[in-house]
Amino acid sequence: MSIQVAYFHPSYGAENSFIYLLTAILFLLAVIPFIKSKFDVLNPSFIYSVCLAGFCMLAAIYTEKWDLPMHFNTAVIMIVMSILFLVGGLTAEFYCLSIKNDLKLKTEKTQGFFISWPLWFIFVILLVFLAYLNYADFLNAASQITKETEFSKMLKPFVEGLMSHVITLPRWNEYRFRFANGLAYLSIMVVWINIMARQYKEALKWGSFVLLFIPFLVLTGGRQHFMYLVMFSMVSFFLVYRRNHKGVCALSKELAIIGIAIVVFMICFLGIGIINGKIGFNKSFLDVIVHYAGINISAFDVYVNEMVMPVTQYIGSSTMVPIYGFLNAHGFNVPQFSQYITLFTAFGQITTNVYTAFCRYIHDFGYFGCGIVMFLLGFFYTFTYRILYYQGLKNWMILLYASIVYPIFLMGREERFFNEILSTSKISFLIEMLILYKFFEFLSKRRMNSDEFKSHH
Repeated sequence: MSIQVAYFHPSYGAENSFIYLLTAILFLLAVIPFIKSKFDVLNPSFIYSVCLAGFCMLAAIYTEKWDLPMHFNTAVIMIVMSILFLVGGLTAEFYCLSIKNDLKLKTEKTQGFFISWPLWFIFVILLVFLAYLNYADFLNAASQITKETEFSKMLKPFVEGLMSHVITLPRWNEYRFRFANGLAYLSIMVVWINIMARQYKEALKWGSFVLLFIPFLVLTGGRQHFMYLVMFSMVSFFLVYRRNHKGVCALSKELAIIGIAIVVFMICFLGIGIINGKIGFNKSFLDVIVHYAGINISAFDVYVNEMVMPVTQYIGSSTMVPIYGFLNAHGFNVPQFSQYITLFTAFGQITTNVYTAFCRYIHDFGYFGCGIVMFLLGFFYTFTYRILYYQGLKNWMILLYASIVYPIFLMGREERFFNEILSTSKISFLIEMLILYKFFEFLSKRRMNSDEFKSHH
């Protein structure tokens, strides 16, 4: 059954907007943890602040063109919540300093990660087969809502059908995607490890698994997983590189890598947008970027000042959807909620149902509760990041951390921590990656031991 949506037309516009001042203050807030951490681009407080400021900057660019609102009270809310995130991070820093003597920095030597040709061939065949099965699911689902036979023309109605629940995909489709996704993430980290160890042939072998994951991404029709892949690649590279260089941050090199990551994401974003029909002749690339990552800031202002979303008696109805779904599926008498917000905000012809993470936190926990959540998120990510260093940047810890850090990049757009990181599917995904890592680590170490034995005899 399809989901019925409604459209809210705000009465306020760009007059007396505080978006420019808000953007400037958020960039200043980003500078504080950046300098304090000695120019560490992976500092969670810096990532959060600079990304949120970037979203606000996009909204500021189109404020006049699309008549986007930003009231003083909304700006204050975002600044206060951001300060609480930074305070949470600062508290974690102080706590980690207090236990530093018990968690002395360890270092691990970067060694190559090997895969035999027969095993490599088996996994290549497996990925190709799984991609074919997902493609067959795509054709079957798309045929239910469109008579088009060209892939690019089928993709847009397919995505819209999934979002509106007109069509669904088999459960096994998600399992196959999850397996390919986990192998791709592991492979990306292993590529960085092998490059640092100068095992370039092995890096190419592992890189093929990443390339074979791209068809799975294209078949989703969305840009979200491309974004996650780029974020994981960037964070994991920095951490592997720093371990290989005794924890040293090379700011100029890291800024260059960030620039490359942004360009790669833009290419992927543009490519999938053209394929699924969301970028056409009537929309420029900047129009699409602002629509995707800018107007959610303005929509949050509409939520704060004009909109009333339905409230239920259940806590966390918009942030703990996976938890309620899990409880409902296991016989508990709780409703199933949907992450999909059916009330859209319309800025002229531009519409969105994305209201930043703040909206969901405030809706579920109130303003005070939102502040507590922001403080705890700042503490959690900063504490986890510091422990990662104290434990010597171990491979499996880099793998896990780089897989769960993306919510702080995206809080200015949408909520991802409760609705994704705490979901059973994400937990099983992380477990799968660890199993794959341990499996390949065992084979790699066995090969290295065998090589050492042969060299001594």
